[in-house]
Amino acid sequence: MQFEKQRFFDHAECGRLIITKLKRHFQLDDQVCWVILPTNDEKLNRLATGDILFSYLTDKYISRCIVLLKTETRLPEPTQLSQRNWQIYYQRLTVQEIDAVLSYYRLVQFASDVHVACLEEPFGCPGWIGNYGITLEEYVRWVIFYGRPVNWMWWNVDNGEIERNISSNIRTLSGKKVYLYGLTRHADNICQALYKNGLNVTCVLDSNSDKTGWSAVLSLPVQLPEGVLLPYDPDAVIIIVSKYAREMRSRLAALGYFEKQILEIPIYGSFGSCMNNDKATLEREFEIACDGLKTRFGLREETIIPSLGGTGDVYWICTLLPDYLKRTSTRSYALVLSDTTRIPDSSCIASMFRIVQIRALPLYEIIALFKAWEFFGSDFTRMKPDLHLGSRLIKNIQPPKNEGHYPAWRNHLNCMRYQYFFYPGLLMPALPEQKTVNKTQFDELKIKKRNTVVLSPYANAFQSILKTATDFWERLATELLARNYAVCTNCTSTEKPVKGTIPICPSYEELASFLNYAGYFVAIRSGICDIACTAHECRMILLYEKEVGIISDTFSLYKMGVHPQAIDLEYNGSVKQLLEQVLNLFPLNASSLSDT
Repeated sequence: MQFEKQRFFDHAECGRLIITKLKRHFQLDDQVCWVILPTNDEKLNRLATGDILFSYLTDKYISRCIVLLKTETRLPEPTQLSQRNWQIYYQRLTVQEIDAVLSYYRLVQFASDVHVACLEEPFGCPGWIGNYGITLEEYVRWVIFYGRPVNWMWWNVDNGEIERNISSNIRTLSGKKVYLYGLTRHADNICQALYKNGLNVTCVLDSNSDKTGWSAVLSLPVQLPEGVLLPYDPDAVIIIVSKYAREMRSRLAALGYFEKQILEIPIYGSFGSCMNNDKATLEREFEIACDGLKTRFGLREETIIPSLGGTGDVYWICTLLPDYLKRTSTRSYALVLSDTTRIPDSSCIASMFRIVQIRALPLYEIIALFKAWEFFGSDFTRMKPDLHLGSRLIKNIQPPKNEGHYPAWRNHLNCMRYQYFFYPGLLMPALPEQKTVNKTQFDELKIKKRNTVVLSPYANAFQSILKTATDFWERLATELLARNYAVCTNCTSTEKPVKGTIPICPSYEELASFLNYAGYFVAIRSGICDIACTAHECRMILLYEKEVGIISDTFSLYKMGVHPQAIDLEYNGSVKQLLEQVLNLFPLNASSLSDT
């Protein structure tokens, strides 16, 4: 076993030395795009080095690109776009050298812009191709290039570190126009740190035009950088806390803003920590992978399925797992969840699908499991990890700017199908076992059949704006009561019901039955909505908050095809407008229905 692990490490170290040599030879810095062609698939390679690549370089303000290809791979033909002012380097490597580079890449992200033109795990999702009309060209564009690697560790910023950085740069910031670049989950903490030091943010900048407008969380305007920073302002200071810091710096440089006017607060675990190519980084990441391997072999099950997911993710894993186990003839398995997850809730969800093999591990052990899978491979680890959340190599499909909405096939259920199980066939979701609520319970609560509105104002997984918008929920409840509806709040014993409403807390098994009887469900889009998706007799009104990552294009139950009456409404910062939209979906007077 020790020999096997050392062989893996030596292979990655060889890849590190190759990358170091190439950086030195071509004098490459961080402002470069890497494209790796590990296969001889001519069509795939042509797409990965053609117009899509040059469109990507333009969007990301990158002027140089290096393409690594095998010795026998045919060089792609130049396109009209490639004749512009880009510097493109083509470097041929042997099969062994390409494999070594990929081994190093899997262990340590050696640059911020690496695109591997490969359809196999852990670099791609072959199940996407040919399903829902997805072409290879769309896959190359949306997944290989415009997708982004997702790793929760990139978002790990210590609030104390933010405050220390702000405090130590008071002289730089005082008397300046302070701008925050990036409407991210760190934005509120940065603003609070500035306020504590007597400083204010002038405006939030974001490269995504969909986020521009007004931030209800920050009570600040959000604008594109060009709209605020031009003409050049010598008194501007821009704060960056983002995994996209390199792209942000490039965009600022194009506007005339350089190091002296930029304050970057690093994100731990981000690309920046791996840029130096040092052997110490490689050894540290290798130790984490080995720890994960040790944990894996401490589990006796044939296949393990580690997840960092919340309630909704666990629900969809459990719906697809029975079909996956049947098709792959897998008998021994375990669903592994973090002990920081609400294990009792997850166990309840799993029991609805007769899944009883659940294990709880500390969060750091699950992260190590992901690392082991990425580096040693699934054949060696026998794992089906939660790729769309936990892996830094899988791509989270995002739309190119100015190209409208997400494609219809890009929804949460399909992401779970293909990015989680990596099964090429169409896995079908199973129906959960459910309980019917006794009618006497409705009578005791004075629930009106088909004329009761269940409010769900709590979302644990997100920094929800609407969760704290007490005024919205109280005004909604007041108006619905005036229209002769019964109104309930779905809440736990530690959560307050909306003023004037009936507190309820049906079990997961009873939820669909309860909602079908009630008739209406108004909820912040969260995991509870996934569990309620089989309540097809209930009219669901689901509220989305793009600013905090709850996007209807991705999470719509209607677009996922699991609820025919689900209505999606997006909150754009105006409580009044959202309230009007919701109330317009209800008759002015609830009709009287019999209880039969």
